[in-house]
Order: sequence, then C-alpha cells, then structure tokens
Amino acid sequence: MAKKHLIEWRATMRLRRIGLAACGGALLVATTLSGQFNLGTVTGRVTDSSGAIIPACSIVIQNADTKAVRTAQADAEGIYSIAALPAGRYSIVASKSGFHEFRTEVNLAVNQVLTQDIQLSIGTLTQSVSVQASAAQVSLGKESHEIANIVTQTEVASLPLNGRNFLGLATLAPGTQPASDWAGGTGTYFGTSNKQIVASGQGSTSTAFLQDGVDNLALFYQGVNVVPDLDAIQEFSLETNGMSAKFSQPSVVNVIGKSGGNTFHGYAYDYLQNEVLDANGWFSNLYGLPKGSQRFNQFGGGLGGPVKKNKGFFFFSYEGQRNIQTSEFSGRIPTLKERQGDFSDWLTGVPTSLGVVTKAVINDPTTYDPATGMVQPFPGNVIRSDRIAAFADKFNQFFPNPSAVLPDGTNLHVNLRNTNTLDNYYARGDYNISEKDRLFGTYLSSKAPTLNPTFTPGIFGHVYNRFGINAALEEAHVFSPTLVNTAKVGYNRTIFFLNQIGNGTRDWVQEFGLRTLNPAIEQNGPPGVTVDNFFGLGDIFSPQGARQNRYQFSDEVEYLRGKHRIFTGVDISRDQFNGDWALANNGSLDFNGQYTGNYLPGDAFQPGIPLADYMLGLPSSAIGAEGTTIAALRATNYATYVQDDWRLRSNLVLNAGLRYQYTAPPRDKYGHATTYNILTATSTPGPWDSNYKDFAPRIGFAYSLNNKTVVRSGFGIYYTSTPYNVFQFALANPPNFLSQSLAFDLLHPTPVSTLFPAITPGSSILGVFALDKHNLDPYLEQWNLNVQRSLAHDMLLSVAYVGNAGHHLSIRLNPNQATPDPDPLHPTPVQSRRLNPTIGDVLAQYNLGNSNYSGLQASLEKHFSAGLFFQASYTWAHAFDLQTGDGDQLIDSLHPNRNYGSAQTDRTQMFVFSYVYDLPLGVGKRFLNRQDILGKYALGGWQMNGITSYYTGLPFYVTAPSGIPGYTGVMTADRVCDGNLPSSRRTWSEWFDPSCFAVPPPGRLGTGGRNYLRMDGVRNWNFSLFKNTPVSNEQRMIQFRAEFFNLFNQHNFTFYEQVGVTSPSFGQAQSSEPPRVIQLALKFLF
Repeated sequence: MAKKHLIEWRATMRLRRIGLAACGGALLVATTLSGQFNLGTVTGRVTDSSGAIIPACSIVIQNADTKAVRTAQADAEGIYSIAALPAGRYSIVASKSGFHEFRTEVNLAVNQVLTQDIQLSIGTLTQSVSVQASAAQVSLGKESHEIANIVTQTEVASLPLNGRNFLGLATLAPGTQPASDWAGGTGTYFGTSNKQIVASGQGSTSTAFLQDGVDNLALFYQGVNVVPDLDAIQEFSLETNGMSAKFSQPSVVNVIGKSGGNTFHGYAYDYLQNEVLDANGWFSNLYGLPKGSQRFNQFGGGLGGPVKKNKGFFFFSYEGQRNIQTSEFSGRIPTLKERQGDFSDWLTGVPTSLGVVTKAVINDPTTYDPATGMVQPFPGNVIRSDRIAAFADKFNQFFPNPSAVLPDGTNLHVNLRNTNTLDNYYARGDYNISEKDRLFGTYLSSKAPTLNPTFTPGIFGHVYNRFGINAALEEAHVFSPTLVNTAKVGYNRTIFFLNQIGNGTRDWVQEFGLRTLNPAIEQNGPPGVTVDNFFGLGDIFSPQGARQNRYQFSDEVEYLRGKHRIFTGVDISRDQFNGDWALANNGSLDFNGQYTGNYLPGDAFQPGIPLADYMLGLPSSAIGAEGTTIAALRATNYATYVQDDWRLRSNLVLNAGLRYQYTAPPRDKYGHATTYNILTATSTPGPWDSNYKDFAPRIGFAYSLNNKTVVRSGFGIYYTSTPYNVFQFALANPPNFLSQSLAFDLLHPTPVSTLFPAITPGSSILGVFALDKHNLDPYLEQWNLNVQRSLAHDMLLSVAYVGNAGHHLSIRLNPNQATPDPDPLHPTPVQSRRLNPTIGDVLAQYNLGNSNYSGLQASLEKHFSAGLFFQASYTWAHAFDLQTGDGDQLIDSLHPNRNYGSAQTDRTQMFVFSYVYDLPLGVGKRFLNRQDILGKYALGGWQMNGITSYYTGLPFYVTAPSGIPGYTGVMTADRVCDGNLPSSRRTWSEWFDPSCFAVPPPGRLGTGGRNYLRMDGVRNWNFSLFKNTPVSNEQRMIQFRAEFFNLFNQHNFTFYEQVGVTSPSFGQAQSSEPPRVIQLALKFLF
C-alpha cells in the first residue's frame, strides 16, 4: 500500500512540475511566434541485429563545437529522445552491457526532429562499432507531416545571390517565389518586397520570420525587420505547410546565426560591382542610352571563438554596403509647345505608341450648348494664354526639357540614380552553465537609408529611412532526460519611414493656391497630379511609417513519455506602434480629357486630350484632406498551445495539436482610432471587436513504408497577421480627420482655383476611410499529401500535393461606390446613386477576401558529399484570390466576385536548379593529382556554383479611363476577344493583341475581368566560379569569386499588374528584367 502511495505521489509531483513550468511561462510576456523554434530533437529506437528491442540503453550526445553534453536512456520500447538541442553537428554514443558500444555523428538542422535509429551488436563495452555518417546523410520526415526545406551552410556560403539577401535562397524550395516577383501592393510601394516571400500562393504577409528563435518582424509591412549578414547565418529553414501547433503563421522562415566554438574562426570579405563589367539594359540599347552608373560594394567580416573552453563562446560580425544604381525611365511629358497651350501638332497626328499616330481636336468646354449638344473647338487647337491655369504654369516648372516625340510616343528617356547604404551588426554569446542549463543571447541591428529620385530633379522622388534591432535571450533547463523547459525573451525595434523628396521644404499648398488644406510641416508637399496617358507625379501618401517596439517572452515545456512527445507553451507579445500616415493632406488631382472631348452621347463620346484639360485646370476628380493621422497603438497578444507527436506503431507517428490565439485589436493611446459605420456615417471610438474564438487545430501523420519511403499527410488552420499599415484606416474618419473625394461631371467643370471647399462631418462630399467594427481575423486552411523517398544515403526525392484556402482575408473596396449612370449627358446626382448619399467615396479595409491554391511540389536533393550538392525543385500550381495584397481596391465593389481570378503572384510552373560542385582537380582529387606547388595552388581549389530559374509569366489585365461620374474604382477595358498571342508572335512592341480591347462607353463598366493576360516568363542563370587557395596551412584560405547574374543576358519582358488601353505604349512591353551583372569578391577564411 505504501508503495502504491509512493508511486501516486511521484506521479503527482511530476505533473505539478510540468504544470509549474507551463504556468511559469504564462507569467512571461512573449511573442505569438516563440517557443523552441530554433531547437531540435534527436530521437530513435534501439534494437539488436535481429530487430529486437533493447531497453535501458544509455545515450550520450555531444555538440562537436561547444562540447556540451546531454544524456538519455531508452525506455521499455527501446525509444530514446533528446530535446531542446541547438542546430549543429553532434556525436552520439550508445552503450549497453553485453553489446559493443555504438558511435556515430549526425547533423541536426534548425527545428528538426531527426530520427537516428541505433543497432547494437553483441560484444563487450570495451569494443566499439562506429557507423560512418556524414553531414550529407539524408533524414526522412518520419516524425512529422511538415513540408519544409533546410538551407544548409553549403548553400548559404556558396550559391550566387545578387544583393546577398538570404531570402533569395528561400526560393530554392518548391512552391516559393520572391515577393519582389510581383510589381504591386504594399511591398512595392514601400520598397520592402525584398523582405518578404510568397509561399504556396499565400499572401506575402502570411510568413513569420524568426531570428535565433524570436520574431524578426516589422509590423508595419509584415516582413523581415533586420536582414542578417549572409555570412553570419549558420543555416535556415523554410516551413510552408503542416507546421505544429507552436507556429501561428501558415509559413515560417527560421534563421539560426553563427556561434562561437572551442577554436577561433572567422572571415573577411569585399564584394564589388561596376557598370564597366555589366551588360546594358535591353531598353537602354533600344533607345540608344549608355549604361547607367552601377557601383555596388559590400564588405565586412566576422570572428568567433571561446571565452572559456567548453563553457563560454562568442561570435561577432559586421556588414557594410554602399550601392549606387541607375534605373531606366521613359515616358511622355508636356512638350514646350504644349506647355504654352499649343496642341496644333495633334491636328496632323502625334505618335502615341509604336506604329500608332493619333489625331485629336480639343474642344472648348465653355462653348458647350446643352440644348443642341454642340461644342466648338479651340481655334487652331491652341488654348489662349489667358485661359491657361496658373496651377498648370506652376506645375510645369518641375519638368525637365523633353526631347522630340519618338515613334513609340515617348519624349523623355533618362537614367535615374538610386543610392543605398547599409551598416549591419550581429553579436552572439553562448554559455553552458551546466549539463542541465544552457544560456545564449543575440543582438542584431541594421541601418539602411535609401534615396530613389524620379525624373523631376530635386522633387517628387522617395527617401526611405530604415533602422532595426532584434535581440534574444534564451535559457534551456533540463529537469530530466524526458523533461525540458525553454524560456525566452525577445525585443524587436523598427524605425521605418517613406518620405517624398521636397516635403516640408516650402509651403507648397499655399503656393499652388489650394484652399482649406492645412497639412503638417513634414506632410506639406506639392499636390499629386495624374494626367491620363501622359504622367503621374506626387505621392500624397508620404510620409508614412512608424516606430515600433515589440517585447517578447515565452516558455515551453517538452515532455517525453513513452510513445508520446508532448510540448506545451504560452506566448505573449506586447506591441508599441507609433504610426504616422499622410493621406492626401496636400491634395491630389486627376485629368482625363473629358472636358475637351466631343460631348456626344453614348458610344459616340470621345474624350479630348487629357493634357489639354490639365492646361485648362479642369480636373475630372480631386482628393483632399485635413486632420491628424498620428497614433500610438498598443496591443498585448496571447497564445497557448499543446502538441502530441504520438508513435502509434514503430513506423507510424500521429501529429495532433491545438493552438489558441488571441490577437488584440490595437488601441490608440490618444483615442483617435475608430471604426466607421457606412450606413449611419458615424464613428465608434476604439478598435474593432475582439475575436475570442481563434482555435487552430492541427492533425497529421507520418507513415514509414520502409527505411527508405515515408508517406505523410495532414491538415491545419493557421491565423495570419494584419500589417499595421492597415490601421491608418482607423484614423482617417470624422471628426478626427476630414477627407473629401470629388468627382466632376461633364456639365459641371470645376477649376483647380476653386478647390478645396470647406467641409464639415455632415458634408455630402466627405470621403472616409473605414475599418469594419466586426472584422474577423484572417486565417488559412492547409493540407498536404507527401511522399519522401531516399534514393541513396545522400539523395532525397519528395513529391507533394499542397493546398490551402484563405478566409476573411483583408481587402480594399469602396462600399459606398456610386452605381453607374446610364447617360452621362443627362446625369443624375452622384450622391443619389450611393448607398449612403450623405458621404462620398469610402476606402475600406474589410476582412472579406478569400483565396485558393492547389499545387504539385516536387524536389530532388543531393546533400553535399564527394564535392557535389544539387537541388532540383519543380512546381505546377494555380493560385486564385479576390485581391492580392493591398495595392488596389476591387474592380467593382458592388459586385466583388468580378475581382476573383488568378492571383497577381500566380506562376503556374516554376523550376529551380541549384548546385555546388568542387571540381575534382589538384592535390588529392581525381584529376591532375599533383603534390607540387602547381597542384596545390593553381590546379586545385576550383569550385563552380549556380542557380537556374525558369518560371512561367505573371498575370495582368487591361484598364481603361473611367467614363462614369463618381466612379473611383479600377475601370477595366472591354474585352472583345482573348487577347493572348501565341509565343511565336510575341514581340516587345506587340506582346498581346491590342485590338481585343476597347474603352467602355460612358456610363458602363468594362467587360474585362482580372488577370487574363500573361507576361514573359523568367529564364535566368546565376553562376559563380571560386578559386580557393590555402594560406600557410589548410586552416586558412583566400577565396576569389567571380559571380555572374543573368549569365546569358536574357531579357524577360515585364508589365505592371495593370495596362491602360489608352496608354501610348498599349500592347508594348514596359520593361525588362535586369541585364547581366558581374560581381567580383575576395574572402579570407580561417
């Protein structure tokens, strides 16, 4: 009886220790993406040569660099597991009386559950059996259904990357592509697409980024906060489907930095690019432009080693970058004659696109007679000087002198000089307190300002100010070989602002005579002006940016019990986000040519010349605003999870988990943020309603058919994050902020000089931004079916069906969109055609979107051995959505399903082949094995590497000028036939059939949908050649690199996501992928 009570008491105390550890985590404040993400587990089964189970076998595992030791004992089923191990190289020793000692080595990757089965042979412990293993040994996913790709030190150190951004290596995996692939949305606008990826058709903001186990995330755009020095990365993983309950986001990039060891090691490097080595751009050659300036210099170094042997270690690195690049610009600006009101050249014809000469007559809107429907032209197509608007005269001063109009309709061709500076620091310390306690900390910081001018000297370009800090502190405590607790502290700081050159230097609003507007000093810039088919200048949405602090703490307990591997944790994050958004505070004007048109009804209506409307100062629409859009947002987020990886049989593991997540709607410290009700035109203070039912189950299995084949499958729900940039919509509401959106019909021309009228919260011209009071949190459902097959000890084949469906995704729309007026010559009031006639247009961010992705993802990977690594990845998939990102609003907010189509990021097929090959030449190699100086220093040490990418083209569609008064959405063109041309007929000057598209008649939306045309595909070869030369001994080496990006200088024509049917270059390719760039580098390694 006493023995029974003792057993019960021990069991109770064990459970209490687990509960106390979990509760201890609850007292911490941590990110929703913490836990043991950077740690791995080694597990397996111990048997004899006949396959019989050997229980109570002693297991000792030791880190090869730090000599840290962990021990375990196989249970009654012969199963052992050692958890919470940092990624790295380990030796394993297994011993049991009556058997030979077993020794082997393994390479444990970040967040990996590595299966290392042990087979003991009968003998004495004084004898040992060493199993030859190498870093190239493939590990089948026998413990999980997760779809993941590990990028090892071999790829990180060797593969050619232009810009040396590690995310370029994330796209080696099937189903993954760079976010910069797509020219649209927040990433393009803010210049942050190089800090995001697109995984399996999911949005670019659906990926979590971890650095050494804690968030490395800029909340403003939901991308990497600090991009670490490539040479300071040990390895990283990309997980895109089937992750355990410890993960919240549907995809994760998990980076582990380098650490010190018992020996000193380090590197120094200098990379350079110069236009002398590069090819010229395809369009630069077409227009006879010389190569622009291209100066890229990246330099730095790192050093790691022991502070105290076997106990304390350090690593430090610095990266600097100085980059000057040019970009090609070609466009159409007003000629000197047009700036004087002289449009007489249009009577005989002016080139508007290649092979197209357009004739146009400009009519005088003051002569229009509603009774007869007649209007008189300006004599000689010339606007008298006294009719030219002072606004246009003032704005014309920004333009440089044009050249003659070329046959393609352009008259300005310049190379723009962009500059980028980077200073990046990384430091890490590790301390083995004891066999049961390990502590490490990291600090990563970056400062990276960028200047991007436009074609108007000294005005209108962009300045990007970027600064980031990422820090982590982690302590792992081993209570017993089966119970481990990991506590973590993290800090994330981001300063990010996009500003416009010239803002705040003068009182521009007053100089242009715009009434009512009163922007803050830093927001005071020239008004934005768009003249259809000619030019668009001015950024009415800058400055925009924020200062962010995220405090992270977490705790996770991992408990190994027989056939169960259970881990549970609590995560909490505290966000401080001080945002600043300019929203048309300086005004915006659009000119579409309607007032110099022919005023005929229906399909007979023809617009005039938009530039003539501009010279008259008669906009077709205008936007202006006054008020404050500065907020101090605060939020505390909570999550808890439990996961059980249950070995049902020796070859079958069930993964079952549940995550509960509470993402707090941020509250404004100053009380400016509200939600807005369209029907009642009222604001409700505070954020949207909290969502307390975000449960995310995960279920899957891994079934080993044999030692070489595994079948895996699973399903899970993952809640995604909302970029904090969206929360500007909570500020731009009355009475805090008054915005007016004006649309002018044909019968009521409104001169710029009368803008902007004073408004009140009850004004019918009031335009507002809106967030839904009842927004649900966005989430994705994921599923996969995967087969892995080991073809050799160093080669792995994986074939998977991968799918996901997005729900409640964030989209932009105008819920107060006016219905079309059937006859613009006899219009009804715009306001009478709105859902709420007391307000104007509404730009709303609602979680109403959806998406769908299905794809075949296959890869064949040979781990590095015998001097060779390669990975071939193939994807065949299709991604659909209602809206990609947040760069646009719905085509037709009254009929949202018109927007459903191929995602902007959809590439139906992608093939990527990457490789590293040490040429078998020189000392100790297969060929030219000479032991002299020539063999050692000249013939040997050659290495070639490369990444070859072939993608099908991205989709795009055709737009048209709006002929509907009061309509501010994206107007699609009429599509009268397919429009796609066979590849044999595609040229840069006619990529698709322009005759298939037309401007819709006034009063009607276009018949074309979204994303039915395809751009050129990608055909790119990046290649590098290394020469490694030993210095004094094999521990020191000088490496010379020659790297070639776009080796064969292939041009891949590209378009923006939308192409205007009335554009002078309609049907023509708009740009080309960058030309060949050569990079030279010298590295010293020791």
